[in-house]
Amino acid sequence: MHVRPTHQNLCIHTRVVNINNMASNSDFSVNDKVSIDGKGAGVVTEVVFRGFSTFYNVKLVDSDFEVELESKRLAILPEDVPERPSVRQQSVRSNANQRFSMVSDTDVDNFNYQQTNKNTLTKTVHDLKILRAYLDEPEINESRQIEEIPANELSSLLSRFIISVKKQNGDEYEPSCLKGMLGSFDRQLRRKEYGESIATGAAFSKVRDTLAKKQRQLKSEGKGNLPNKTDPLTDEDVEQLWNSDQLGAATPDSILQTLWLYNTVHFGLRSCQEHRDMRWGDISLKTDDSGQEYLQFSERYWRETNGVTAFEFMCTHHIY
Repeated sequence: MHVRPTHQNLCIHTRVVNINNMASNSDFSVNDKVSIDGKGAGVVTEVVFRGFSTFYNVKLVDSDFEVELESKRLAILPEDVPERPSVRQQSVRSNANQRFSMVSDTDVDNFNYQQTNKNTLTKTVHDLKILRAYLDEPEINESRQIEEIPANELSSLLSRFIISVKKQNGDEYEPSCLKGMLGSFDRQLRRKEYGESIATGAAFSKVRDTLAKKQRQLKSEGKGNLPNKTDPLTDEDVEQLWNSDQLGAATPDSILQTLWLYNTVHFGLRSCQEHRDMRWGDISLKTDDSGQEYLQFSERYWRETNGVTAFEFMCTHHIY
């Protein structure tokens, strides 16, 4: 048994939007500057050949995101036409007397997209790929993107999807996973200004009703109770980890694993992000009234006073 923090490199793959006649040239090369869907811009970093299809990895301007796109979503940016400056670039170029930078609705859309939580964006893309695979099934044969499908047709498709979708190994999804998928589809529709919400729209009442009944069925089969969740560590498990040098100072990995375990158990840190957000000064060495030393974790929280935002410390946990 290994207790080890996980760090995943996020790689985003997408084939969500279908824009007609976007690519003026179906062949692109590495370092080509391209427009995406006629709105965003990026630079081709890699050409990917998959079967009889060609895809392009494109790094978005002013962003760490790199996405895999089909050629029909891309168009070469002419060398003699300057790129539209990003919101950040416009702010830098503005002089001291210019209080506001003029931005377009497209700039706003690009800014909001770039600031989307990476985990949320990755999940949305992943769920859309599952739905796309379902729509591509021969029995369904639906080539339109979801934002192009009328609400009454999309409601029927999503209801059938909820009943039929399973994991790649054939197991059922957890009830919460199905709800999360619908949330991803709803985010995509909002981004495309679809005009009807899966979560609240009258046209999708059948989808919500189907989800509720499917969740009840899965819970009756034990899915909602997470029967396969990881059991908590026992004292014997922890002792075995120490004896096998998975914990302790035997290797760099064992030191990191020990630090992760202690921070999780004693300081209440759960997600990888909470561990990464810790800073110098969050933990300090203290002495109690009896002279015994202990480590004190001071959790930070943000507070605004008289228009000034700053963080303060709030003590929450001790390790003796």
